[in-house]
Amino acid sequence: MKTSLLKDKSTTSFGFIASLVLLGICTTVSLANPQIVFSDSNFSQSQYVSGMSINFGNGGVGSTIFGTGKVTISSTVTPGSASYSGHSDIIMCKWAKYTPSNQGAISTISWKQTVSCNEAQGQSGAVLFIFQGGKYFRSLVPVNVGSNGLVISKTGLTSNNFDEVVSGMPSASAPQGINFNSHPDFTSSGATMQFGIGAGKSAGQGAPGSKASARLIVDDWEVKVVPQ
Repeated sequence: MKTSLLKDKSTTSFGFIASLVLLGICTTVSLANPQIVFSDSNFSQSQYVSGMSINFGNGGVGSTIFGTGKVTISSTVTPGSASYSGHSDIIMCKWAKYTPSNQGAISTISWKQTVSCNEAQGQSGAVLFIFQGGKYFRSLVPVNVGSNGLVISKTGLTSNNFDEVVSGMPSASAPQGINFNSHPDFTSSGATMQFGIGAGKSAGQGAPGSKASARLIVDDWEVKVVPQ
């Protein structure tokens, strides 16, 4: 299980969330199908690196707990006058990496994970992140997970399915802090990319005035890279 992450502290990113889980990563290559698989069967805390941690609106404190086979993200959100409030984390796996310029252009990427949350108020979820060339890109799956555990998955993703997370606040060029015109490079010229998960919690104005404390658990994480 190996992971490799490069962190760019100069990137002020924000994505829906944040925390996460590129767990101890297991890599396998099939001769019949040249896909490369990263999974979380085993991992240790040292295999993860925090990409960024963001509080927005009236968001509160968040933390990440690493445990055998899963990652737990704790987040406390205080609803208030802001349009929404929340906490998010992005965590990259140090040994989950792929270099298109050396290993070949990428045809598609698929991923899945099981996510659960003990707090129903507001929104919570987790998405796949790619770190490449000092930038974070995310594939968004808008979903609110429950306590029973929801399997989130996406298959056949191309470069255009990943958008750059550039800011914690919206702007004219990056609505909601996302640049929808910037994508990772899947071609044979592409630099090394590392995989991770962003997870987090948010609450809007309509939520009750009390704090919404959430514990998100991400488990059974898997990423498949299919070269061209």
